[in-house]
Amino acid sequence: HQTELLAIARSGRNAIITSGTASGKTLAFNLPVIEALARHPAATALYLYPLKAVTENQRQVLLDIEKASGIHLAPAVYDGDTPRNRRPQIRQESRIVLSNPYEFHQVLPYHYQWQRFLAGLAYLVIDEAHQYRGVFGSHVAQLIRRLRRVLARYGAQPRFILASASIANPLELAQRLTGLDFILVSSDGSPRGRCWLALFNPLVDQDTPVTLQVSRLVAALGRAGLQTLCFVDSRNLAELIARNLKQQAPDIPVSPYRAGYLAADRRRIEAELACGRLRCVVSTSALELGIDVGGLDAIVIYGWPGTLASFWQRAGRAGRKLQDSVVIYVARESVLEQFLIRHQELIFSREFESAVVDLANPHIIKPHLCCAASESPLQDSEIDHNQQLLLSELARDRLVQRTPAGWVYTGRDRPQEKLQLESIGSGTVAVICEDRVLETVDRNRALRTLFPGAVLLHLAETYLVKSLDLAAGRAEVVPAEASYRTEPIQHEEVAIVESIASRRISADTTLSLGRLQVTERIIGFRTLKADTPVSLHSLDLPPIEFSTVGLWLTFGAAGSSDSPDGGTLHAAEHALIGLAPLVAMCDRFDLGGFSSALFPGTGLPTIIIYDGYEGGIGIAEKLYVQFSRLSRITSELLRDCPCENGCPACVLSVRCGNNNQPMDKHGAARLLKRLAAAES
Repeated sequence: HQTELLAIARSGRNAIITSGTASGKTLAFNLPVIEALARHPAATALYLYPLKAVTENQRQVLLDIEKASGIHLAPAVYDGDTPRNRRPQIRQESRIVLSNPYEFHQVLPYHYQWQRFLAGLAYLVIDEAHQYRGVFGSHVAQLIRRLRRVLARYGAQPRFILASASIANPLELAQRLTGLDFILVSSDGSPRGRCWLALFNPLVDQDTPVTLQVSRLVAALGRAGLQTLCFVDSRNLAELIARNLKQQAPDIPVSPYRAGYLAADRRRIEAELACGRLRCVVSTSALELGIDVGGLDAIVIYGWPGTLASFWQRAGRAGRKLQDSVVIYVARESVLEQFLIRHQELIFSREFESAVVDLANPHIIKPHLCCAASESPLQDSEIDHNQQLLLSELARDRLVQRTPAGWVYTGRDRPQEKLQLESIGSGTVAVICEDRVLETVDRNRALRTLFPGAVLLHLAETYLVKSLDLAAGRAEVVPAEASYRTEPIQHEEVAIVESIASRRISADTTLSLGRLQVTERIIGFRTLKADTPVSLHSLDLPPIEFSTVGLWLTFGAAGSSDSPDGGTLHAAEHALIGLAPLVAMCDRFDLGGFSSALFPGTGLPTIIIYDGYEGGIGIAEKLYVQFSRLSRITSELLRDCPCENGCPACVLSVRCGNNNQPMDKHGAARLLKRLAAAES
């Protein structure tokens, strides 16, 4: 696969490579880059990574190649941590710059300082491309188009190389991210030892806490002589399980690992893990990407990491020295995780998930048009009809103006400072801890996640929200060792604005896609320990109102004897949303839902599923196209779940504003079975 990619690059075409973890993807894209830099003294290359933590490790790889080959590369990391006094030297001397989208979003207004580097750009490498999806991916797609505009100004047309985990739509993702055509390299000729995958369901033992079961499992692997890395989803779990391990196996060197440690401590743990001195490490996602941890023997993954791509990224941390290895997945009590325990074949279906990137959301496009106009005047030849309309709206708001040189930005503030790559909309809320800004989120997401009393997870650190001031755009948080998590309780009101597409599934069932107007109210929140509700709290917050894109199912005639009732529709809605992440790479909390036995917008029994973001981000469109697959796996979920009347592993949801009432699991099973049969 490495020589295949090299041949494509030599021919001048763009490529995306999707081979497995530890297959040498880094070497695959380093080869053509270094060859180009060796042949052309003025050539440069830009590597973009989704996380800052990965870049230093990759810089060291390039330094080793430079030392061994004698080819001048001068690789350098350029991000928010780069000292000010080092930046001019990097811009003037480095031939390979390693950075991230957040940094280059801020760099583009100062492109004239980068003229040497940008004019010589021969390759633009985007690693971990599957991470660029949803809101973040949709912003990055616009950022790449802005970068290509600036590069054209300096006469550069670099070749693109993307590297990704295996997904269902790699060519579509590459094209949507960059606007260019690609060749796919999906073969994998790398040698590897055997890997044994075990699936562990702790719910079988209701008397032993899950964290204790996980600790015993990791300790057993350590005692068996297997160097083990255990992935968990929070700082608290990393510390708790590591503490349990030290008590259960005091003779085995153990350490937690997470963001928030001093850089020197993280480097020490990484080095001790790589050389084998540490036998067990319990880590958050901080060790998932790009950091060399040597040849581990066993991986324990506690809780589904969100996507199959991330699952195999973590699993691939073991067996890198060609030895046999074992990966153990410990499932929690959720619709998706319990479904995967019963349908193990889906874990091996590497081409099941589709990464979603939306290129039509006006709330994403408009701020990028402002940024582009501030970086270089926009010409009419560069914009399509839709962008022309959006520029006219921005002109009415006095943010841009048409001039003889083209469209230019006329706003007061620097548009790059106002635009956040992980949110939609101009209204943002800053998360403040001890007078320090941790992150910013859009207003709607703040209402869902930053309500007073919420537990916030940021870079694997936990915080407790003390106050939310929407008018001031501030949420005050304090560090907290919370042993629980929180989930909002929502109530939705939905109106259909416009149908874009529809198709008849059966004689009495129609599936439609269109634009919706949604009003969500956060009426309270639950605290949960190990997915078990502990307490209930009420909230009085302003409503969330937004337009979005959704799909809806309508059934038969209202009131007829064979029309599904409210409980059937409610259970089916929850189940469909629960498994949607297997079809579109998203979090189930990226979606909202509504169901009614007599919905005013259709006059029929109706189920609605919608994107939980202003303007939509493409998830509903993907589910509409892939509804046959979604209905089939949801039918299997309800058929195979052993509970009698519904449980959190099939139809119950902690977010439900109606307290999961009414709920008819058996009716939903019959309905989904009929839908799946009709779709097939």
